[in-house]
Amino acid sequence: MDLNQEYAWSNRLKALSYAKDASLIAEKIDNSEKKAYSYVYMAKTLGYLGLTNESFTYLEKAKKERYFKKDKVLQALVKEETSVNFGKLGLFAEVLNENLSILTLVANENTPLASRIKFRAYGNIAATYMNMGDYKKAVEWMKKEEKYSKEPLLLKTRHIKAAFSNLSANKGYVYLNYFKKNDSALFYFNKSLAVIANEKGETKAYIYRAFGDYYFKQKQYNLSLSYYIKSLEDIESRKIEMAELRVSLYDNIAKIYGILGEKEKQNVFLEKYNKENEKATKLNPISVRKAVSVILSDNKSNISRENNTAKLLFVLLFSVTAIASFIFYRYKSKQNKLLLQQKDVRLSEKNHLISEFEAETDYLKKKIHFTIDELINLAKKNDSNFYSNFIDTFPHFEKILLDISPSLKSSDFLLLAYIYLNFDTKQIADILFKSVRTIQNKKYALRKKLGISTNEDLYIWLKTRYNS
Repeated sequence: MDLNQEYAWSNRLKALSYAKDASLIAEKIDNSEKKAYSYVYMAKTLGYLGLTNESFTYLEKAKKERYFKKDKVLQALVKEETSVNFGKLGLFAEVLNENLSILTLVANENTPLASRIKFRAYGNIAATYMNMGDYKKAVEWMKKEEKYSKEPLLLKTRHIKAAFSNLSANKGYVYLNYFKKNDSALFYFNKSLAVIANEKGETKAYIYRAFGDYYFKQKQYNLSLSYYIKSLEDIESRKIEMAELRVSLYDNIAKIYGILGEKEKQNVFLEKYNKENEKATKLNPISVRKAVSVILSDNKSNISRENNTAKLLFVLLFSVTAIASFIFYRYKSKQNKLLLQQKDVRLSEKNHLISEFEAETDYLKKKIHFTIDELINLAKKNDSNFYSNFIDTFPHFEKILLDISPSLKSSDFLLLAYIYLNFDTKQIADILFKSVRTIQNKKYALRKKLGISTNEDLYIWLKTRYNS
C-alpha cells in the first residue's frame, strides 16, 4: 500500500499494479482488513486513471468485507473516494452529502489519517459550493478548513501538502471571481504553488490552470496561454487522465489562439477538445448509471438498518407492555412509511436524467405523431421529411432554444435534432455527408451560441432543457 501511495501521482499504472498485488496477497491469506484497504486504494487509482465505473466497483467490494463496519476511518475513505467519483459526474448534492457524513463519522477519531480525511472533507465541501456558484457558502467552509489546518496531527500525515495547496488555490478563486480583488487572488495562487513547488510527487496541473484563468481575466493572453500549456504538460508527463481538466484546457487554449488570430493552432486544439469531449460523452452515461445504483444501494441499506432497529425496539417494548409496543409499532410504521416516501421522491429525482437517455416517457409516446424509432429511421435515411416530423413530435423544441439563443439558424436546429436523438458525431457526419471535423466544429459553435460550459454534457443539457 505504501508503494501504491508513493506512485499515486508520478506513475498511476505502477500504483495500480502495487494496489492489485496487495489485494491478491490479502485475498490469498483471507485478511478482511487488508482486502478492504487494498480495494479502496485500487478504487482511488482507477479513479485517477479516469475509470470511474471500475472505481465504484472496487468501493462496493470494500464495503462488502466483514471488517468494513468495524473501521470508521476505512468507511470515511470509501465515502471520500465515492464523493470524488460523484464530483466527476457533476452530482454535487451527493458530493456534499458524502463529505458532511465523513465529518460526522470521524468526528471522534484522533489519528493522523482521520485528521487528513477531515481536512480534505472541509476542502471538498468548500470547493463543491464554489463549483455550484455559491461563493458565500464556499467562504464559510473555507474558514472552517483554515481553522482545522492548524490541527497538529495534520503535520504527521503524508501527502498533505496538496490539500494545503488546494486551500490557497480555492481562496485565490474566491478573491478572483467573488470579491473581485485581483491582487489578493494572485497572492493566494502564488502561495498555492509555493507549497508544492518542490514536491515532485504532486501534480501542479490545477494551480497552473488557476494562473491561466487569472491572466485570461486580465487579458494577458500570452501569459495565460503559457500556463495552460504548462498545465497540459504536467498532465502528460505524469501520464494521468484528468479528463475534465483536459477538456477545459483544450477549450481555453483554443479560445486564446482564436483571440490571437492563430486559426490553425485554434483548430488543432478544437479538434482535441472535441475528441476528449466525445470520449467523455460516451463514458458518462455508464458511470452515471453506476453512481445511481450506488446511491440506491446506500439508501436501501439505511432503510434496512432503520427497519431492523424498529423491530428490535418493538420486541423490547413488547416485553414491558403490549399496549406500549402496539402504540410504538404504529408510530414507527408511519415514520418508516413517510421516510420511504421521502427517499423515493429523492431517488426518482436523481434517476430522472438517466432514464431520459434510455427511453422517452410514456406520456410522450402517447402524444407524439411519430415514435422515436420512426424518427431515428427517417434521420438515418436523411429523409427530407425528418425535421418536419421531428417538430410535429416535439412542438416546443425551437421556441425553447430560441428563447436561449435567438441567433440559431435552421441548420443549427437540424443538428440539435440529431443530438437530441442521441446520434454521435460520426453518425451525424455520415448522414449529412460531412467530415467528422466539420460536425465537431459545428457542435462547438452551438455550445458558444447556447452558452454551454465545457464541463457540461451537450446531450444531457439539451434533454434537460427540453424535458423540463
